[in-house]
Amino acid sequence: MKYRRVVVSAFGEPEVLKVVEEELRQPSPGEVLVRVHAAGVARADCNRRSSDWFGQVPPFSLGYDFAGKVDAIGDGSTTFAVGQTVAGINENLNCYSEYIYVSPEWMVAIPDSADPAQAACLGLNYLVALQCLHRVANVRAGQRMLVLGASGGVGTAFIELGKLAGLEVYGTAATTKIDLIRELGAIPIDYQRESLEQRIKDIPFDVVFDGLFDKYFEPAYHRLRANGKYVVFGFAVLPSEYERLFETSRARSLTRTHSRDITQYNILEPYTQDLSRLATYLATGKIDPLVHDRIPLLEASRAHKLLESGAVTGKIVLICE
Repeated sequence: MKYRRVVVSAFGEPEVLKVVEEELRQPSPGEVLVRVHAAGVARADCNRRSSDWFGQVPPFSLGYDFAGKVDAIGDGSTTFAVGQTVAGINENLNCYSEYIYVSPEWMVAIPDSADPAQAACLGLNYLVALQCLHRVANVRAGQRMLVLGASGGVGTAFIELGKLAGLEVYGTAATTKIDLIRELGAIPIDYQRESLEQRIKDIPFDVVFDGLFDKYFEPAYHRLRANGKYVVFGFAVLPSEYERLFETSRARSLTRTHSRDITQYNILEPYTQDLSRLATYLATGKIDPLVHDRIPLLEASRAHKLLESGAVTGKIVLICE
């Protein structure tokens, strides 16, 4: 039996995404074969498509997070059953596919009634936000947080989970997205019409979450309270440049004060426990992931064009019919 997946045929614009057919095999020992229902589209996918990030050589596939149904189980894997609905992360980063092979420790069971597109938001967007909030920043109810870039998939997850944790949430966004930030329960900051430095000059924050890591670092960092935390996540720039900027900013900040911490987030253990927590939130209605658009898998190039247009609020999800 053949299945289809989307690959990066060469580095470049969204048109380099091509559909290929491959022969489906039985899962190896310890693997689970999942029939993908929905796969998330991330900014990092666009970056990996357009340039040589990690020494990958085309063709290769994309996609961090997914939701689907267990189709077959390799020898030695007893965590899941055939037919069970699951969501999570694929460590092989190849979720743009009708079928994927996943290690069971990277996914959790979700209710059959869950919206696959919303469930596909858990493995990357909501996991990043949850771990940054509770495992990196160790937030407490009543604290004040700022999210730089609050209208995207991770940003909206930060708002939802921040409000759920009892925080006062501020978020930056473009003018056209300010109403969304307000509707989600955060205090919006219009970076196109306001000077961030002036807007927050009298507002001390306990924690800042920064997925942009650009010109707003300096004003945001210096509005942290003593012992506040500045958490950088994601890859808004290429890894080599990102590392240089991070270390430069960290060095500069530490020359001024030792009471404010700047931390670079990477996925943390125990992610399965955190994914299970998020699955419970989704099942009980405590979170309502914002899906901007649902686009067929075979139109992945259109999804990338839309994401790169800057018009997206929430997350774009590829749907496998």
